[in-house]
Order: sequence, then C-alpha cells, then structure tokens
Amino acid sequence: FQAEDGIRDVERSRGLGDVYKRQIPSGWNSWGEYFCDINEDIILRNLEFAQKNFQPFGMNYFQIDCGYSPFWGDWEPDPKRFPHGMKWLAEQIKSRGMIPGIWLAPLCADARSRTFKEHPDWFLPKKGLLPRLLITGEAQDLRVLDISQPGAEGFLRKTIRKYTQNWGYKWLKVDFAYYLLYYHNLPGDRETVPYYYRKAMRIIKEEAGKDVFVVGIGVVGFNYGLVDAQRISLDNMPVWSNNKNLLSLNPFSGQLGFAQGLVPTARVIARRYWLNHNLWINHPDLIFFDNIRWKDWSDQPLSFDQSLVFASLVGLTGGIVKIGD
Repeated sequence: FQAEDGIRDVERSRGLGDVYKRQIPSGWNSWGEYFCDINEDIILRNLEFAQKNFQPFGMNYFQIDCGYSPFWGDWEPDPKRFPHGMKWLAEQIKSRGMIPGIWLAPLCADARSRTFKEHPDWFLPKKGLLPRLLITGEAQDLRVLDISQPGAEGFLRKTIRKYTQNWGYKWLKVDFAYYLLYYHNLPGDRETVPYYYRKAMRIIKEEAGKDVFVVGIGVVGFNYGLVDAQRISLDNMPVWSNNKNLLSLNPFSGQLGFAQGLVPTARVIARRYWLNHNLWINHPDLIFFDNIRWKDWSDQPLSFDQSLVFASLVGLTGGIVKIGD
C-alpha cells in the first residue's frame, strides 16, 4: 500500500499499537480438538478440566472458537447448541478465575445470514478471480464487508461493542479479515484496499478498548501497530509434518499440499520470532499432545518427545502458550 498511508497509520496507531507489556497469555482453544463441532456442554466440560488441571500452572485464558453462531454475519449464539448464550458462558469462564476469549470473523457473512439478506449493500460483490476462488468457507457462500460504506462500518463497531462491552469477552481472535485484501479496489472509492483493511482493524481495536487482548490471524505486515498479538503461522496441526497435501511439495511423499504440522510451524517461527515483543506478542499457534484429529493429517500420532520439542520452542521464543487438545 502507499507509503504515505503506512506512515500515517504508524503515527495514528501509537496509542493503540504500543507493544503489550503485561503477562503473556496462556490458554486453551476449542478449535484444536473440535473445529466447529462445539456446544455448551463441550465448552463447560473443558472449562472444568482446564480449571482443575491447568489453571494452577498459570493458564489464564479460555477461548471459544468457531461454531457458536448459526451463520457467519449473524453474530449471535445458536440457541440449540448454546441455549444460555455467550454472555452467560463468558460469566461461567470468569467465575472460575479465567479470562473469556472468543473467535469471530467480523468482516465476513454467509449469504444465507439474516445480516446479508437485510443489508446486501453492506457487502462487496463476489467478482474477480481471487474473490471467486479464495473467499470460501465450509458449506458457505461468504461475502466480505465493504468497510467504505457507513452502514457497514456501523455494523462492525456495534458487533465489537457487543462482544466486549455487553458479553464481556476480553480476548478477541479476529480471523478472515484478510479476505478483504483479495479485492483489487472497492466500488466507487479512491482509497486503497489495504487502507480500508487497516481501518477495519483499527476500528476493532478502538471499539474493543485497551483492556481487551486482540489477536490478528492471517496476514502479518498489514497488522503492524494494530493488534496486541499476531498469529505468525498457518493453523498448527497435531502431527509432526503432514503428508496429506494440497499446495506445497513434500520431499518425502512427492505430493503437493499445505505445509502444516509442528515442523512447518517451527520453520515459520524461525523466520518471525524476532517480531515478538518488538511489534506485538507472537502467537505460534496451538501446542498438541494427544489430539483425536491426527488421523486426518498423518499416518501416525505425535510422540511425546515431538510434542515436547514444539512446546519448548514456544516457551523459549516467549510467545503465547495455548493448548489445542
């Protein structure tokens, strides 16, 4: 994006973008074991286990990931899976002495969502090669919020205030905002798309407030000065190095695929560890020991020594410690 945009962003974000100086978060994340297949009972059972077994050793965050809402864009709890609601669940987490966290994709909406049906003008048309190919979701026709529209900006601000001020979540995992960057330009506007991406991330941090820990997922450089922490890798997976691939060449199997697992994530940490405590707190993603999903990714489960190697790397580089089992 334009150099002058970057300079202005750095200057304006000084108050928001100071590097996080408090205790490094450690926690648990439902995504690692369950993906989107979660409900109130699963969350409460894991909360009870985490309080008993991990809180005495310093675990202080507990995060609910994707799977609580009926559709992306309708950022409310699914009444069948979460009958007591997300505010009640945050209160349960806090009552056990832990800090509640939650995942959201605030720039995306499913075309089946009430939000999209009632306000299609808030969203970008799904035109162009990259949006058509890359803006996808599991059984979803996803649309991206046009943050240049006043109504869309208002919706984003209202959503973040609901999660933080009303529901009481103090950790926001902001995902899939980078879908906006697949567009070449926004209709009828002269500013660059990266300008609006950074505007959206700035709005999220402003509305969340300084007492809410905001974690960026996806692109790295575009988030400078706008998040408390940044995931510096793809989703880690509960395998040493997966062989079931799609995009990158595995020298052992000769297959193409995503490079995911402990070894590929360690390679990324080796390239980006220096960002930690300089721009934000690094999030090297989940630590795995005994996860039921390893069969989806490899021919054999992780050994204890393999898990210990990755856990040691996370500890030595000083990033966020988060359990994925």
